[in-house]
Amino acid sequence: MSFDWDIDWRGQPASDRTSGNSQVVYNAFPRWVGSPQILLRKEQIRNWRAFRATAQGRVGIYRIRLCDPVGFGLSETGAGIGSKGVPFSTSTFFSADVGFAYDPKATVNIAADAGSEQLTITSPDVAPKVGQIMSYDDWPFQVTTVRTTGADTYSIGIQMPLRSAITAGESVSLAGIGRFEAVEDGMGNPTYGAAHVSTPRLQFREVLTR
Repeated sequence: MSFDWDIDWRGQPASDRTSGNSQVVYNAFPRWVGSPQILLRKEQIRNWRAFRATAQGRVGIYRIRLCDPVGFGLSETGAGIGSKGVPFSTSTFFSADVGFAYDPKATVNIAADAGSEQLTITSPDVAPKVGQIMSYDDWPFQVTTVRTTGADTYSIGIQMPLRSAITAGESVSLAGIGRFEAVEDGMGNPTYGAAHVSTPRLQFREVLTR
């Protein structure tokens, strides 16, 4: 229902100086945060409660896609993939009426070290967009600039800087995936009323230790 993924640069403001200038101290690793709101109905409420209980508050880690329809939508690939996922070759789904996960990729052309702020990629399905959230090895990053360098090849600026080195030929996810923990134990409790509809707001922060 709402999307607010953002980078927490972990700045700690200090008191103003007598000159009137402000000072900010950055002494911690930046990380992604988000508090998306979701819509659940009946069976979805039960499934989410079970999933949430499995996480045991802040013990478990959530591996989730940073859903961002403005940044990237499955319909843009032209692959005809719906919300159910990828079906079998016979166009049928699993018994739960869902298919395989669809993870559209782009290929890295030039190796990049951890800390790099630029990538060269080949993306035949869809061109990258400024502001799009991608990821590598579950480390999300945001596209800040896009320059076409050839057929389906692009040089993109990214933030935050890469947190894991990438070798040529590896893939990045066009729809970013990250690993998150709940901000508090009670996060996402799906309270509902007589209509059996729940709209919990989730509170996630990225897990930095692997």
